[in-house]
Amino acid sequence: MKKTLEQIRIGAAVIDCAGRIVEVSDGWPAPARKRGNSASVVGRSYFEIFIRPDRHSLDLLRGLKNLSERSIDFFATLNWREEAGERRYFLIAAVPRPHAPDRILVLHVDLAALLRARPELSALMIGHGSAAHAQMESEVLGLVRNAIVEALAKPNGGPFPGTMVDGPAEQRLLNELTRP
Repeated sequence: MKKTLEQIRIGAAVIDCAGRIVEVSDGWPAPARKRGNSASVVGRSYFEIFIRPDRHSLDLLRGLKNLSERSIDFFATLNWREEAGERRYFLIAAVPRPHAPDRILVLHVDLAALLRARPELSALMIGHGSAAHAQMESEVLGLVRNAIVEALAKPNGGPFPGTMVDGPAEQRLLNELTRP
């Protein structure tokens, strides 16, 4: 167990409200580690380095936005990155800096020592407080909207005769029902 604990890397960065990395710890993850010094990422955009076009990155962006707006006090998610041909998972936790309103502290906990060679990961994270309630409400609303769209697309169990979207009013309704 001690060997596993020694392999878990934890890095920290402070980002500003624009997402620029202001400061990093010695344990900060790649790409800084690949270059041999953590200072190489200072001044760069956290988003350019760690955000990909996927749902997990969208969740990360939303969490950091909520922290910068001070609508939540803490944010955590699992994220991954390809490194040396292997998928590495990170627990990302972030909190606003109490004495610096335009700064967020972001921790990356490298879980590779615990989750070796897993191409996919199943995880459950539980939220607390009003932010968790809002997330649940958003998910339920999305499910209801999708069910309505499916029901409108197949009345009486058969295919919908003609086009579903005939004009601007129908398009607005469809957009309202299907937006996240």
